[in-house]
Amino acid sequence: MMSLVGLVVASNSIVLEVSAILPASVTNFQGHFTCPNVMLGKPKTEEQVSLIVKEHPLVKASGVGHSWNTEFTCSGNASNAVNIVTTEMQVLGIGCPDTNGDGIGDPCDTTLNPACECSTCNNESCQVDEANGVVKVAAGVRVRDLLDYLATYGESGGYTLPSFPWFIDQTVAGAVSTATHGTTMRHGSMSQQVTEFEVVLADGSTKTFSDENNEHLMSAMRVNVGRLGVNTWLTMKIEPQRSVRRSTRRNQPIQDFVGEMKMLQEKYIANRDMEGADHDGDFFTEMFGKDDAGLPIHEKAMYWFVPTQEAWHIQFSLLEVEPMSVTENQQSDGRGALTPGERRFMRSNARLWSEFYAGSVTYNVMPGTFASRRAYMSMTEGQSRRHRFFSAYDQWEMFVPLSKVGDCVAAVADRLYNSDDEAWRGFRTQFLMRLTNKESGYLSYSSDEPVMGFNMEDYVQYNNDGKNDAFQAVMDVFRSPVCGPARVHWGKAGWDQSRGQEVCFDGAAEFPNTWCDFGCAVSELDPNGKFAGISSKWQWAASSKSSSDVVVEFAQCCGPDGFKKDMCTCESVLPAEC
Repeated sequence: MMSLVGLVVASNSIVLEVSAILPASVTNFQGHFTCPNVMLGKPKTEEQVSLIVKEHPLVKASGVGHSWNTEFTCSGNASNAVNIVTTEMQVLGIGCPDTNGDGIGDPCDTTLNPACECSTCNNESCQVDEANGVVKVAAGVRVRDLLDYLATYGESGGYTLPSFPWFIDQTVAGAVSTATHGTTMRHGSMSQQVTEFEVVLADGSTKTFSDENNEHLMSAMRVNVGRLGVNTWLTMKIEPQRSVRRSTRRNQPIQDFVGEMKMLQEKYIANRDMEGADHDGDFFTEMFGKDDAGLPIHEKAMYWFVPTQEAWHIQFSLLEVEPMSVTENQQSDGRGALTPGERRFMRSNARLWSEFYAGSVTYNVMPGTFASRRAYMSMTEGQSRRHRFFSAYDQWEMFVPLSKVGDCVAAVADRLYNSDDEAWRGFRTQFLMRLTNKESGYLSYSSDEPVMGFNMEDYVQYNNDGKNDAFQAVMDVFRSPVCGPARVHWGKAGWDQSRGQEVCFDGAAEFPNTWCDFGCAVSELDPNGKFAGISSKWQWAASSKSSSDVVVEFAQCCGPDGFKKDMCTCESVLPAEC
């Protein structure tokens, strides 16, 4: 144990203080969802990562804590478990000042320190290969830093990720491991944009995964939820920045929005049945139609302002001009008027808060033509700071199959506006809705068909003694058959038994075509459960195809290409609490 560098006991006694978050303590970025008693690993090199993994029986990787559950975060419940922080690696601080005197440069977080100028991205941690259209990036690099680095790289207008999320103050590896996404039917989530993973496995060895060297294990790695190892490097697709026209349709009454979503569902089903389940981006562009300038809409996102019963559509059209010719609208830092403090007043005034948050995103949806990095929606640094410090909240995201999205939106609207408890009063911020096409990751939310993600935030419970029954009632609709049931984001709320959230997860039912394929990857790469963490969800069982009442050893149903579906049936394993 003495040979392990940078291990300290994680704090479990302080919440809601900046000093008690990662990398000082295993919590989420607001100091909630703690992992008590575990050790905290702070390796500086890949060799140290390997040593820590090899010497400990229970291990999980951590980034900046941009999550809302302990289920897939905590490595264990005792000191034999260690959470490895990926943001302390020496490569991230190259060229940065040494602020703590340890001889290693220290990058800074602009959401905590607006004056800092040294990011986690440099020519070693973010290695751009222009010829092959990829960037090799260290796991602990922040998405914001990568995007800003790429935007000014080279002499031809810069580069960008093909698609990126709204929340960009998280590590690249954390975003990829949970299939964090923007809105795109062309490029997929961040997981789908990876071409190669470098991972420290359970025995401390390092292995590289790609579609070329092992398509089965690559499909497992794409959305691995930290279950298969510690990711140290990722190679991701990039593309030159281009001009993108952003347009908006505002103030659509919810009954009209419901009708539009039903039409979207019907169009998708009709074309799916005629042409098959796989569709490229052009298919969806045809479905989206044209913007107010007559340009094809290539991508789109939507806001649903629950208390005020209106929807906004944010539409993106790709232009065939170089980004240098782009004219940007007047910029704003989006500063709000409220200051941090006690937020008990968020218990009430749902409509007022809805209008306030509508104003807060006006900058992000402002019409105009911009370079890619600016056109697609992501949080400004100021918005990120306010989300961190203004009030505690839980973030949920539900992924609804496109074949059910119209029926689901109708059912959710009915529960919100036509129930005696007036469930709409449980919401303060708008739903953010984005589309993702079918993906190859076994645990991708769209592993079977395209989905619409509904991103929602619960501010009320933290300011109402832990209660927000109206919000939970709407989550129940999303988890009902009319909505899929919708799949729950691996990195967000909806998993913790201690919080009365969703616990009856049946992997074989939720991911009927791929759950046991992922189980086979676990059997091969982590048979002893080093990366299982505290979750009870990682369980697999199988029966013989020839005799369904004969249970077989799960590993016998695994082969080099994954689960042997011709020989075995993937069986349900429900947790005891169900």
